[in-house]
Amino acid sequence: MYCDDIKSLKRINCVSILKVSLLFLLKWLNPILVFTTEEVFQILKLNENNNPKCNEDSIFLRDFQKINFRDQISFNNEHWDLLTKLKYQINQILEDMRNEKIIKSGLETKIHISVSDKFKNFFENVNLSDFLVCSNVVLNNSVNNNKMINLDSLNDIKVFVEKASGQKCDHCWKISEGSCERKSCPIK
Repeated sequence: MYCDDIKSLKRINCVSILKVSLLFLLKWLNPILVFTTEEVFQILKLNENNNPKCNEDSIFLRDFQKINFRDQISFNNEHWDLLTKLKYQINQILEDMRNEKIIKSGLETKIHISVSDKFKNFFENVNLSDFLVCSNVVLNNSVNNNKMINLDSLNDIKVFVEKASGQKCDHCWKISEGSCERKSCPIK
């Protein structure tokens, strides 16, 4: 999160999730740490004084059962299942590469993924390089099919993982041949 610009959507979403998590932790801990949780809640409330959802005077008056997050989140279980299976399989490949001393971390890799037409829309709104914790992901590229590996639990998806080439960004630690998408990237 520290790599992204303060106004970037990724950072704003991350901070929002952290705030919601903190509010739930405060609510769960308030019977045990009465004064501490109330003090933290008041600080959060001061920072969100223009937020109509946070109009309670105390953490003890906050009713979390009335919060309906399902209306705000669109989630597709089929897509998530596919993504978690893909991540699991790729993590196994990365672990083998670590054991063979080819790489030290997943951020040193470039991942090529070949998918059939029925899976193309699964990856549209996902930043795969962040999700898979690697430097770069290329979808449906022209890598030699002999190098592509069929994944055990996923039909119609093939992957090839190689060591990334280029310079390492001092902020996000990703390796790229040009500057990354962040404004603060030191690679020129």
